[in-house]
Amino acid sequence: HQLGASTLFMGVIAVDGEKMGYRDCTRAYIDLKQAILRLDLNDPHFEIRTPLVEMTKADTLRLSQQLGILEFLLEHTISCYE
Repeated sequence: HQLGASTLFMGVIAVDGEKMGYRDCTRAYIDLKQAILRLDLNDPHFEIRTPLVEMTKADTLRLSQQLGILEFLLEHTISCYE
């Protein structure tokens, strides 16, 4: 918010929450975090968007290939899994 942003995009995938126990990857968790941040920031319009949340990892790779950015992502992405 200090930067003037009112939207945060996150690449979380809910299947991580379900299968791996990462509750912070579920939309329900993100909704709670969003509500807290709206209070903390005093901004009722602040939102956390999770466009990949209902996809699988394979789906995200297919999408990035369709968008022509797969090679870029594979070369430049830093993952918490590495």
